[in-house]
Amino acid sequence: MDSAAPGQIELLREVLDLARSQREALSREDLDAFDAATSRREALLSATDTDAASDDDGALEALAEQILQLDRANEATLANLMVSIRDEMPALAKGAQANAAYRLSERPSTFINRVS
Repeated sequence: MDSAAPGQIELLREVLDLARSQREALSREDLDAFDAATSRREALLSATDTDAASDDDGALEALAEQILQLDRANEATLANLMVSIRDEMPALAKGAQANAAYRLSERPSTFINRVS
């Protein structure tokens, strides 16, 4: 087997760090940070040669397993977050409806002088 493609292990370590960043973003419910980390990850993964055989296959496999475990945890957290958002939607709709009931009329107010 050939040695690992230059930087392949480093790329997977960066992907692992980004998976951890995604986990932290989800724990804060920061979907913008999660999305940014996902975009960076996709760019790194597209640069990774997954077909290269290597003497470091064990190290690559261990990194891939850690990434997979984090991805599974992130997927579960994201699914739970989506459920909680879905459950909040009816309350938000009721709040919007109640707020609309207090909205001032779009017509300008007029004053009628009945004394004259």
